[in-house]
Amino acid sequence: MKTLRLIGSLALLLSAGLASATDYVVESSVWIDGELRGTPSVVVEADKEATIEMAQGETGWRMTLLVEPPMEHEGAARDAIWIRVGISERIDGEWEFLTDSILGVRTGSTGSFSVVDPGVDAATPESARLYVELNARPVED
Repeated sequence: MKTLRLIGSLALLLSAGLASATDYVVESSVWIDGELRGTPSVVVEADKEATIEMAQGETGWRMTLLVEPPMEHEGAARDAIWIRVGISERIDGEWEFLTDSILGVRTGSTGSFSVVDPGVDAATPESARLYVELNARPVED
């Protein structure tokens, strides 16, 4: 049986029905070795790390997320954000770090990153060792 544990402010926000202007809904899709391993969503407060963990027995994956508005001197679009993401895979009960990345996306747009084996020409969810899609948008009141 799969369990989904959302760490951070998700449980509080869902129970209280509250969100500030700096909260973002982050939707994700994670493929590992060509297999879709989950499509969880989490509410993340800007500049505060949140964690999504999906486990099934001795296997699973964990993703940390941090949403940051860009600094003014970076010259980014007004609706742009940085999403810092790290991902680990649980193998035989032990967490193995896979990778981390920073995505610059406009709110509501989907960004992706991948890890492929040598010789793979194009990264797709089916061909990559790891393929992650993220979409973040401000929480609407």
